[in-house]
Amino acid sequence: MAGLCFKFVELIEELSMLKAIEKEFLDPATTWVLKNLESDLNATWSAAEGRLVTLELGALHTTPSQDYEIGNRRGGPMVYAVITGSWRVRPIDDNAKKGKRLKREKRRAGRLLEFCDIASTKVELYDAKAPKIRLGMWRMELGAEDHPGCYFHVHILGDSDEPPFPQTIPIPRLPSMFITPMGAIEYVLSELFQDKWAKAAARNVHEVQRWRTLQTERLKRLLEWYQKELSSVVSSPWVQLKTAKPSDRLFL
Repeated sequence: MAGLCFKFVELIEELSMLKAIEKEFLDPATTWVLKNLESDLNATWSAAEGRLVTLELGALHTTPSQDYEIGNRRGGPMVYAVITGSWRVRPIDDNAKKGKRLKREKRRAGRLLEFCDIASTKVELYDAKAPKIRLGMWRMELGAEDHPGCYFHVHILGDSDEPPFPQTIPIPRLPSMFITPMGAIEYVLSELFQDKWAKAAARNVHEVQRWRTLQTERLKRLLEWYQKELSSVVSSPWVQLKTAKPSDRLFL
């Protein structure tokens, strides 16, 4: 089975929109890692077809927050998140596969990026007053072809040999609805800044409107795929969803 494909133009647009929305939520001293990711993504866009590339997100810090409750309730300690990621990808010339002979720029506009093998966004939480102590960690991932859990899943901890959730026991693999690295970053911001992110995501400016449209379309396709899988259950519905692997063109 092939990996999961996305349109290059949409991924770059998605990253650009996130950079326009996040200004009050991310530590300005670390937002350069988003610029680096954008630069690497653009370089991969121009890479030879089929060449395997590893995209990396350096340590992106959120601003500290106690706003992880809603309304008048306040959270406990002031915390911040550190988001990193690693994704093994390769560019695909979709126009060439369709037998189209186009000029370079038009061919480039039709290129796809396939996520394959490693596809992981890691989130770590720290107390702002004791930044050397990690409070929690999870990873939002896409599964490999032989992965035993949901294709879209979340791992809790699992990066050391110590309990709880040691590396040697890679469960639970919790189902997830967050698809791209940028979508995973939005999830973190929406958790840490409950009311503020909701207000920011409701603004009627071009970047936010386009972000909503793109994310809504992806979630609709994901939910439609789940629904389709459940229309022909052989064992239990949960086993069906655990073993289901999406088409590489689910989001095209």
